[in-house]
Amino acid sequence: MEMYREKYFEILKDISQPQRYYSPEKGFIIKEKPLVNVLLTFPDLYEIGMAHYGFQLLYFLGNSIHNIQVERAFLPWFDLKEKMLHNSIPLLSNETQKPALSFPLICFTIPTPMHFTNVIYALELSKIPLKWEQRSDKDPIIVGGGMALSNPAPLFDIFDVIAIGDGEILFPKILEVFKEKEKRIERLEELSKIEGLIVPPLKKEKTKRVILRDLKEQFLFKPIVPSFPSVHNRFTIEIMKGCPWGCRFCQAGFWYRPYRESNLEEIYKFLIKNAPFSGFTEVGLLSLSSSDLSSIFPFCKNLIEYLKKYNISISMPSLRIDSLSFPLIEILQKIRKSSLTFAPETSEPLRKKINKPIKDEEILKVLIKAKNLGWKNVKFYFMLGLPFEEEKDLKEIIYLIEEVKKIGFPSISLNISNFVPKPWTPFQNYKMISLSELYEKQNFLKKKLKIKAKFTNPKISFIEERLSRGGRGLSDFLIELYKKGHFFDCWDEYVKVDEYLSILPESKICENPWEHFIDFDINKDFFEREFERAKEGIITVSCQKGCANCMENCKIERKREVSFELFKEENKEKKERITYKFYITKIGKAKFLSYTNYLNFISSYLISKKYPISFSSGYNPHPIMSAENSLPVGVESLEEIIYFNFFDQISIEGEEISEGIMVVKVEKVEKKDKFKGILFEYKNKKMILKSHKDLKIKDYFNLKKIKNLIW
Repeated sequence: MEMYREKYFEILKDISQPQRYYSPEKGFIIKEKPLVNVLLTFPDLYEIGMAHYGFQLLYFLGNSIHNIQVERAFLPWFDLKEKMLHNSIPLLSNETQKPALSFPLICFTIPTPMHFTNVIYALELSKIPLKWEQRSDKDPIIVGGGMALSNPAPLFDIFDVIAIGDGEILFPKILEVFKEKEKRIERLEELSKIEGLIVPPLKKEKTKRVILRDLKEQFLFKPIVPSFPSVHNRFTIEIMKGCPWGCRFCQAGFWYRPYRESNLEEIYKFLIKNAPFSGFTEVGLLSLSSSDLSSIFPFCKNLIEYLKKYNISISMPSLRIDSLSFPLIEILQKIRKSSLTFAPETSEPLRKKINKPIKDEEILKVLIKAKNLGWKNVKFYFMLGLPFEEEKDLKEIIYLIEEVKKIGFPSISLNISNFVPKPWTPFQNYKMISLSELYEKQNFLKKKLKIKAKFTNPKISFIEERLSRGGRGLSDFLIELYKKGHFFDCWDEYVKVDEYLSILPESKICENPWEHFIDFDINKDFFEREFERAKEGIITVSCQKGCANCMENCKIERKREVSFELFKEENKEKKERITYKFYITKIGKAKFLSYTNYLNFISSYLISKKYPISFSSGYNPHPIMSAENSLPVGVESLEEIIYFNFFDQISIEGEEISEGIMVVKVEKVEKKDKFKGILFEYKNKKMILKSHKDLKIKDYFNLKKIKNLIW
């Protein structure tokens, strides 16, 4: 293992963004001498995986079990992959840099079918046989889960175990088997007895979907604070599972049925206690339709009122216009006025057929109110190629946007995707319109819309459809695609669409391979009935207003009103700002951080430790700090000088912020020093420079900053 570590750290010097592979974090878990080691793998980059709520949930849930150590792994980008292969370095764990092959259990969380080739990439880089039939007793057991496996057929020949349902129930059961059994075959036999698990090597090919019915005992956790920020760098918490509406195109809405509300009282108390000093400046409330949640208004009102004292805002990514009340808009505008996002999907008449009966009048009414409250930007999501779509529907989209423009938002942006039929929806057997038709529809809108719009490549949508509805034989095609250089296909700029479509077979409509593997709670005739209702434009009632009889024993609790106590703190006397000069190291792991991420990570630490750091005023408050002579990635420093403002006395000298970041000394100052130069060490020689740039070398990793020289 040490051999891999040394080589690995050496090659990190020569790639872009080494900080995504080896940099400080706050909140990860390391246990001494665990009974079982598990590798939780996300089939994408670090910054994508760390933004995935389910991935972090499984990490902390697994580590909450005695004698279990869960580590994480993410995929290396193209440049690092090339160097790892050249140096015979396998996929390594994030925490301890152990090779993946040394873990008895490797679990994948797969968000979308476009990640399928990345699973194969991870296995090959780990030096693990790609198919379960090729693995021996010495190989790890490979488990896959996530909504992308709502049709397990495409990866059936690759995974030893496929989890169908909520990880909160299945993951602990899997881990208990590994604690009790040691041999591979014994573990597979025990896993095959668990409802919710498909075990291909033992011919267990069908299981029931397992769901967490009661969210009152929801597993809550404080997320890891990364020094290399994720794409959604926030304290995320789930406030709802499923969705009450039943939009006929939406796979997530049906896959996560029944609609279940979290215990908002417990979530409120948890956030009040943990969010202010987590190190994050934003709380994300995760759901498919946040504005439909019972008591969402008092919950948000009290939460915003409390968190704003700590310069923390909240985000609600899923808002539905017809359930978005004006009072909720008013409180949301207190925390962010930058952008409102809505998804009308299509024209008003066609919305009835897809069971999303939002009226244009409602959209415009909400937007006028938002504009008057100070919102600046609005973003819309539309889809092309929906069942029963006609040219008049496209014209009505154009008309709606023209009406929105009259309201006077400084910025209106459009994201126009293509409808992809998905398993376990009323449109699961709908045949996609042709590529030429999709291009024709896009060109029509491009000519008529006098506004900037982002269009999804129709060929990528066709790839997604073939992966989503593909059959069992797809594994061989995916392996062939990977060997031809296809991975990171979820990145539009890297997927080779024409070659992909030439290799990937067309899905066979109405065969529905997913029904062979999953005993789904929702009645099959419900989907057929919904398709017929779609033809007629008949609305199906939402779960909050009635019952569509889609499944037995739903037992959801509707409209549970709750109240929230506004936690108050003693009013603290405002004091003048005190400026402190910090002398801090940037060595080891920390040297791979960009200077911006280095500063932000330090300020995040100060917040999490409740130091009285001062914030700027205005719409987007941030810690008041400054630094000079920033260093490039890879340069170590024994003394970085950073100025922070506080509103009270502090004592922090000698404190280790993270590996490689130590507060060596702190001084109270009246004014900044005048800079004279920097004392560097380069290949055992000392030199004084104004900046690292004065030494015209690319070999930054042999350069070490000793100290700043000041007047």
